[in-house]
Amino acid sequence: MRHGSVLAGAALLFAACATHATVIDIDLRKTTLETTAGPLFFDQGGLVLTLTQEPAGSLLLRDVNGLGIKLASGSDGSEIDLLGPDEALSLEFSEPVRLLTFLFAQVGSNDDFRLTTGSSELTAALPGGNNSDTALSLFDLGPYTLQGTTFTLAPASAFSEFSLARISLTHALPTPPAWLLMLAPLPWLAAAAVRHRRRKPDTQRL
Repeated sequence: MRHGSVLAGAALLFAACATHATVIDIDLRKTTLETTAGPLFFDQGGLVLTLTQEPAGSLLLRDVNGLGIKLASGSDGSEIDLLGPDEALSLEFSEPVRLLTFLFAQVGSNDDFRLTTGSSELTAALPGGNNSDTALSLFDLGPYTLQGTTFTLAPASAFSEFSLARISLTHALPTPPAWLLMLAPLPWLAAAAVRHRRRKPDTQRL
C-alpha cells in the first residue's frame, strides 16, 4: 500500500510536469500600426505577459513586423535599436517561464542582441539577415535554459536593430524538493524486493 502511494504520487507529479511543458506562442505582430506609451498586456491561457520599454518617454510600436520602440520625437525608426538613447524591451511574466525561441523581424546582416534575466546574460548574433534589414531570424534559446519571470531584450552593438515578432516558451518546471528526490528510487526498490521474494524457493519444515 505504501509503495502504491509513492507510485501514485510520482504519476501525479509526472502529469503535472507534462501539463506545464506545453509550448506557448505569443505573436506580437499586428496588421494595423499601433503606437502606445505602454505597457502592453498579452494573456495566453492565464499566463500574462507585460511589455514595457526604455528609455522613458519612448513609445511601443506594433505593426506587421512585430514590436519595436520609437522615440516620441525624432526619426530613429521603428525597431529596437541604439541609434538614439539606448532602447530596451522588458518582458515580465505572471509566473516563471522558460524561453524556447524568439522570432526577430527587420533583421540586417550584422545584428546582435543581448538578453538578460537575473544574473544570467546571453549576447549573440542573429542568424541570417540581409543588407536591406528586412529578414526574419529565428533564434533557438532552448540550449541556454533561460528561466524566470522578467527578461530584458536590447541590441548588443551600436548598429544592431530589430523587431520582436514572436515568443515561444513553456512554463518553467519546478525543481523537485530534496525529500521527493530521496523517494524517487522507492518504486524500483519495492519491485526488486517483490521479484526477489518470488524467486526465493519455499522451504518446508519436516
